[in-house]
Amino acid sequence: MTANKQDKKSLKSATVVPDAAGLVPWRDVLRPRDEVATGNFQSSEFAADLYKVARGDNSLGGEYSDPAEFFARTYLTEGLRDLLGRAVARLKGDKNASPVINLQTNFGGGKTHSMLALWHLASGLPLGSYPQEAQELLNESDYPFEGLVARRVALVGNHFAPQGEVKPDGTRVNTLWGELAWQLGGAEAFEIVAEHDIKGTNPGADLHRLFNEYSPAVILIDEWVAYARQALRSRGPQRRHFRHAVHVCPIAYGSCEVHARSSAGHLNPGVARWRRQPGLHCWSS
Repeated sequence: MTANKQDKKSLKSATVVPDAAGLVPWRDVLRPRDEVATGNFQSSEFAADLYKVARGDNSLGGEYSDPAEFFARTYLTEGLRDLLGRAVARLKGDKNASPVINLQTNFGGGKTHSMLALWHLASGLPLGSYPQEAQELLNESDYPFEGLVARRVALVGNHFAPQGEVKPDGTRVNTLWGELAWQLGGAEAFEIVAEHDIKGTNPGADLHRLFNEYSPAVILIDEWVAYARQALRSRGPQRRHFRHAVHVCPIAYGSCEVHARSSAGHLNPGVARWRRQPGLHCWSS
């Protein structure tokens, strides 16, 4: 017997497990989706994009943009269950529920996907329109049968430049405070923080007023460090004041993701510098 034949024989005997006789192959029990099984898919389809979802980008598939389909395709981990439960409680007025959540994992750990879950949670989808598993979870949290509606804000750091931008209605927005206000209530809400936006100062009590007048609200901050890298000099106290204002507003809910380290494991330069700024508390995942 040649060495090659002997190797094949040894390999075959090593892969035969007597106790496994009669077991159904895994691919017959848990069938991959057709586009995965055939290799006919776009890798970008598996990259969650909060910015596109928040703006109703038509190029997105329903698995991300449609609340019911999103939850139908989402596995509810223990962490995601806890996050959704806290959000429902807070938005229903429970002052003891966490007002601000920092999502910390390594790259690819599901932070943006978790934010999308919160975004869709506040979309007003009736309880009966969720898939069964999600219905059971939300029912335990006393999710309203008619749905939970809240104003939604998505601040995505790599889609907002420190120099600001002009909105479709002509409003000039210069800071994250201005962006936050504009997304909450357009030009009318922006007027509450307009002076601070122009001067680049913290809104202070006006931020509390903004949240109280435009709540309930879900505020999601993604790619924070991408923005922080570009705004080290003048934006240091923003996160501290955001956290405080959400705490004092009974039905505002904030979620912030932090990539404290790069994919190579090195501390992000933006985090290293911002750690020296007053009021921003970033830490490694």
